[in-house]
Amino acid sequence: MTQQPSPSDDTRALIRHHADRFRHELESTKTVPTIDRLIERSPVTIYKTALTATIEKALTASDLTARTIRLIRAKVRALGRTLAGLFLPQNDRTGREGVIVIDGERRDQLLRWTVSHELGHAILKHSGTAYFDGSWRSLDGLAREASTDIAIQEVEANLFASYLVFPDGAWHSLVTQDRFNETTLRRVARGFDVSHMSAAMELVQRAHRPSAAIVIQRGMPEFLGSTSKELHASGVHTSQKLR
Repeated sequence: MTQQPSPSDDTRALIRHHADRFRHELESTKTVPTIDRLIERSPVTIYKTALTATIEKALTASDLTARTIRLIRAKVRALGRTLAGLFLPQNDRTGREGVIVIDGERRDQLLRWTVSHELGHAILKHSGTAYFDGSWRSLDGLAREASTDIAIQEVEANLFASYLVFPDGAWHSLVTQDRFNETTLRRVARGFDVSHMSAAMELVQRAHRPSAAIVIQRGMPEFLGSTSKELHASGVHTSQKLR
């Protein structure tokens, strides 16, 4: 399991500032922002529609090289139905506008984190070629881990989404203790109108002790949190299996 890079305190404060400012623009400082509101206030165009066809349309209109377009198409095919969104950053040299494409066939609970994450890339002005729904795989090699720069940008976009979707005041009124279980997870998912995966990610990240969750999606387990070695060394085991 690849160790995620950790942003500095200054970087976290800057990302929180951007998220708080955007939340203020949404006029939803105390409520969960709706998908329609996120789309309306987005600084880049967001298409909420049939994913593959719209990605193809965006690629055809882009200024990307033929090789890069082939790689993106291959990536989209490889991810298949697991892909919920894609962000093509703006290109200041050519004047191309950034664009976000999300799968309009999915429920809003599954899309809220995806949209917020891709907005993080846009608002933080990340300059990669393409971002695939928080994917940790590189564009040039589907089986290779992303470069350090891309990995850092993915963590920063996740932080932005976390600050935007789970504001501290609402979080602390809903989650009153550090330990969590399946009941806590369902309460967070329902209270913030997000998927169980998004709720589990946030619970693990906010825990003050080494914690982990195993989330079963489409029959496949996904591990979130500290590595097994870190958990064993800490002597604290709070892993939950969550469906």
